[in-house]
Amino acid sequence: MPRRLGLTRLVLVLGIALFSGAVTTSRTQADSLPDALREYLHQPAFQHATWGVAIHDVASGTLLFETNQHRLLKPASNAKLFTGALALHALGPHTRLATELIPAGTVSTRGVLHGDLLVHGGGDCSFAARFLTETNPPRSTLAPIIDTLKQAGLRQVNGDLIADDALFSGVPFGNGWTWDDLQYSYGAEVSALSLDDNVLELAFSPGTRSGDPITLLSGPGASYFEFNTRNAVTTEPGTPRAFSVRRDPGSRVIDATGTLPVGSDPWKGSVTIPQPALYFVHRLREELIAAGIKVRGTARHDPGARQRHPATASRPAALSVLSPPVSSLVTAMMKPSQNLYAQLLLLQVGSRSLQGKQISTEEAGIDALQTFVEQAGIPRDEVRLDDGSGLSRSSLVTPAALVALLRHMDAHPHREAFLDSLPLAGRDGSLRQRFRGTSLEGNLRAKTGSLRYVHTLSGFLTNTSGQRLVFAAMLNAYAPPASEPPAPSGRDALEGLVLRLAEVPLPASP
Repeated sequence: MPRRLGLTRLVLVLGIALFSGAVTTSRTQADSLPDALREYLHQPAFQHATWGVAIHDVASGTLLFETNQHRLLKPASNAKLFTGALALHALGPHTRLATELIPAGTVSTRGVLHGDLLVHGGGDCSFAARFLTETNPPRSTLAPIIDTLKQAGLRQVNGDLIADDALFSGVPFGNGWTWDDLQYSYGAEVSALSLDDNVLELAFSPGTRSGDPITLLSGPGASYFEFNTRNAVTTEPGTPRAFSVRRDPGSRVIDATGTLPVGSDPWKGSVTIPQPALYFVHRLREELIAAGIKVRGTARHDPGARQRHPATASRPAALSVLSPPVSSLVTAMMKPSQNLYAQLLLLQVGSRSLQGKQISTEEAGIDALQTFVEQAGIPRDEVRLDDGSGLSRSSLVTPAALVALLRHMDAHPHREAFLDSLPLAGRDGSLRQRFRGTSLEGNLRAKTGSLRYVHTLSGFLTNTSGQRLVFAAMLNAYAPPASEPPAPSGRDALEGLVLRLAEVPLPASP
């Protein structure tokens, strides 16, 4: 989900100082951590908002501070902590997901498939640029499939390329996702066959003279769509740049509207892809032909095709393309807070726990999550998640449940994989630009979360006294009020709280 860049140490400290009194590296005017946090949380800017905070000492398990720790609040992407933990627990960190390439026909000695080629999705999200190692020239995200087919000796497909994404049942969006999210990359449609995060990157360039049409700079996958640029035009140099694209839900028509001045840089953006399984084989067909493998048929979507084309002794065995291990998929989900990957991991668990139940794969995943929560000793009524990503506006969780989950995973057999998946302050993921130059840089491991009026941050840190702490901080219904000096953003409000947690001493032991 979109997040603006983090502030430097100087800007962060000055902002907090203007808002709530000076912050030093060791103490505030309050006598101890609980006093400092109470003083911070009861500022006028937060009077209409709700804070939920729980802080424990990791070694002793002692509760150090709490406010509303058992109140259900919206977690935003802190929900991914549960999804990542569930995936590691239920699937195992070393498991790899298989995308199957199934010849529905015979293959001649010359490598000609007399029949269709089925592509059965296993829910692998790794056909995406972030999983490619650096190569020159850059490799296609479909290269693992093309390489596998070439190594098997395939030279021609006389039939169709068929996308089978029947592994997951139910609607292709998470429960509680809103319609206005679905055009944007963080609301991409979910499928057992996913390519390039189910998002099409776009670039449009102005013409050379005012009045010229605006030109699409075509990239991979553009042929899957129809582009309407009738309402997009080039304007005089120096005139305002006002350009946007829109794709209605379910449509493959992209409307480009607005203006780009002569000489301006290309406009770059993205839209989500409808029917991603069909897009997957559409792109695969284009790239197979470009790689020298002829495909005489078309690309089409046929869920359940694998069941209707059982293997026979006269047909070659299916080929499998394996994903990176689940631990890598969890990290790729958690670090940048990738909603599609989170939902795919929840559905992956659900697909393995359906056991004949007449429910959707998402519902089965939520059932498995609730069982995991109960096994972890967390009250079921403190975790009310509806999807795997936290994009759902109806999901609820308590700060106490988040801390309990973190403590459970800190002692879990897959502890290292879980901790390594969390963003590290000042270094990577959604915390890469945050807390730089503070005692939390390279120290704080935590999951961020944000929706409109919702801001969350939960994880582990070591304070300046050397004590390792686990915490959950949730700020709901917060809209910064107009004030002088300006009230902090929701993100800055969380950062001010966590800096105090790191730098204000704990009460002395009796």
